[in-house]
Amino acid sequence: MPSVSPSTLPPSFGSLSAIALVTLLSPGWLPIDVVDASDTRPVQFDLHPVVAAHTVDPNDASVVQIQLKVSSIVPSIHDRPMDQWTLRLIPRNDRLVVRDYSPQTSGASHLDGSIDVKVTEEDSESFGLASVVSYGPASADAGVDNINKTIESRSFRELPQLRAITAAGTIRHGRGVYYQLRHDRQQILEGEKCFTVTYQVPNDWQAGLFDVFIEAKRQTRPFGRFETVERTVATQHFTVAAYRPDNQVAKAWAYDLFHAEAELRNATTQWQQMRNQSGGFPAMLQSLASTMDHLANASDGARHHDRDQWLEGLLQADVDPYTNPAVRRLPVDLRVLAIAYCDKRDELSAIETQPVDTPSSQAERLVSNRTDGASDRGN
Repeated sequence: MPSVSPSTLPPSFGSLSAIALVTLLSPGWLPIDVVDASDTRPVQFDLHPVVAAHTVDPNDASVVQIQLKVSSIVPSIHDRPMDQWTLRLIPRNDRLVVRDYSPQTSGASHLDGSIDVKVTEEDSESFGLASVVSYGPASADAGVDNINKTIESRSFRELPQLRAITAAGTIRHGRGVYYQLRHDRQQILEGEKCFTVTYQVPNDWQAGLFDVFIEAKRQTRPFGRFETVERTVATQHFTVAAYRPDNQVAKAWAYDLFHAEAELRNATTQWQQMRNQSGGFPAMLQSLASTMDHLANASDGARHHDRDQWLEGLLQADVDPYTNPAVRRLPVDLRVLAIAYCDKRDELSAIETQPVDTPSSQAERLVSNRTDGASDRGN
C-alpha cells in the first residue's frame, strides 16, 4: 500500500467522520439503478420507460390508458428474498386524475372452498331414589331412576378467512396509484406483472412524465430477538414517458428522452468505476476529505443530493444541473450529458399540450368550413 504523508492531506481529514466515510467509496456503493453486471442486490426490477397512452373512446380524447409491465428478478429460484413489493405510479402533471386501475384489490385463502361446521349440544337430567330396609339377618332395597337426555345438532358452512394478496388504490388525492403484492401460495412475486391505469387528461394533452417507485420488503428475525421486523431489501425509481400513439413528435421525444437517460446512466457507471479503481489510495483520501468539507458547509438541500445521489435527483427533476454543487464537480463530458438530458426533458413543455383530432372534432371542423364557405359565397 502506498505511504501517505500527513502533509498531503487537508486539515479536516484528521476527524473520525472522514475516516468513517472510507467505506462509501467501495465499488458496491453506487446510486440506485446505476449498477454494473456484478450487481448482487437480492431483488432487481425492470420496466420499459416508454409507453403509449391509448385513447379509450375514439370520440373522447380526455380519457387515456397506459400499461406498465414490471419484471422482478431474483438471483436464485430456490430463495425467497422478498415477502412483498410495492409500486407507486405518480404523474408529474397535476392535471391528470385517475379514472380506473387494474388489478384491483383481491384476497385469497389457504383453504379451498367453504368450511363445514357442526355444533352438537347435549342436555341430560337424571333422578334416582334408593331405599334399604334391614331387619335382623334379612334386608331389602329398592330404587327408582329417571334419566332424560336431549341432543341437538346444527350444521352450517362458514367461509374461510381471506388474506389480501394484492392491494391497490389511489394516492396523492386521486392522481397516483399504488399496488402492493404479497407472497402467497396462490401468487408468486417473481416474473412479469402487468398494471393498467386509466387517466382523465386535458383534451389537448399529448405526452407526459410519470415517476414509478418500487420497494421490496422482507420479514426477518434479528439475532437475539423473538419478534420479526420488516426490512427493505430493494428500492428503485424509474422515469416513464407516455405519449399519444398518433402524435409522432411526442413519440420521438419520448424515445429520445429514453436514450438520453440510458446514455447518462451508462456514462455515470463508467465514471464511478474508473474513479474507484484508478485513483489510488492517496487520491481517494483527498476526495473523501474534500467531500466532507463540502458537506459540512453545504445547505441541507445540497447535502441531500451530494454523495453521488445527484443522478436520482436529476431524474426526478429535483436537481438543477447548472447550480447543484455535485453536478458542477462532475467531469465535463458527464456534465454535458446531464445538461443534455435536462434539456430534452424540458422540451415536454412545448409538446405536452396540443389540439387533438378526434372523429367528432373533425366533423365539427368540416361543418364549420362548409358554413364559412356558404357564407362567403352569399356575400
